[in-house]
Amino acid sequence: MKLIKLSIFDIKRGFREERSKFLFTIFVCISMCFLMHYQLHNYLTVNHIKGDSSLSWFDYLFYNLKGDKVYNYQDGERFIMPANWICFQVIVALIVGYYPIRDLSGYGKNTLVRSQSRILWFTSKIILTVILVALFYVAIYGTTLVFGLFDSGSVSANLNVDVTNIFYQVNISDIYMPTFVVYMLVVPLLTSITISIVQVVLSFVVNPFISLVLVIGYFTLGTYYDSPFLIGNFSQIFRSKFFDIESGHTMEEALLYLGIITVVFLVFGYIYFSKKDILNKN
Repeated sequence: MKLIKLSIFDIKRGFREERSKFLFTIFVCISMCFLMHYQLHNYLTVNHIKGDSSLSWFDYLFYNLKGDKVYNYQDGERFIMPANWICFQVIVALIVGYYPIRDLSGYGKNTLVRSQSRILWFTSKIILTVILVALFYVAIYGTTLVFGLFDSGSVSANLNVDVTNIFYQVNISDIYMPTFVVYMLVVPLLTSITISIVQVVLSFVVNPFISLVLVIGYFTLGTYYDSPFLIGNFSQIFRSKFFDIESGHTMEEALLYLGIITVVFLVFGYIYFSKKDILNKN
């Protein structure tokens, strides 16, 4: 019961403090959707291409989460930063990064004393982190759903084959869509949850600003290099097996690495926080 009460308290207070960032998330997502709509129709007009250009909500979601293909610096390729993907990762990091430490420095210290359990208090902050990340993705899913409904009048979870051929130069005709839909809805969410847990744990070890910088640097490094240990790559849809048959990541691989890293940092976080000298530190 104590954990439930602590979690409900943290969720209400955490959402209240971070709600402006959720509004900003919706604003950014709408801007990205408008940008895709403009870029696509401008490309079709300039190149005199005719065809079905209506976009579903999944087309808009894919545009926001696709990331970029693996950068091959040995071939002298021009590196293009996946700006929209990076932007959303930074927003997630800003949403989850500060509340736990800010709470520990203020009213949260009283709840910690009343709960008489560091483990329960820390667990409540982890639950809050998961909820905040989930709400972030709900905001993105909801925004793209509404935008796609206005564009195509449909809530279909399919990509426009012609648009992906023209806009991204990729062929999706051989992709098994049900599996792809699950991957795109689940893996980026779980990836953000894992990295957010890592960030929260690091914020107790160092401080929120340094942990934020480390996480952003970690994401940025992942845009240059592809490695399962750079787990941000799992949330770049272009780097999945669906688009990179030879070296792309599978859902099973993503779940394995995300699970291992989550467990390791949770165990480390519990051990560290149980021994942390809170009174002197703060």
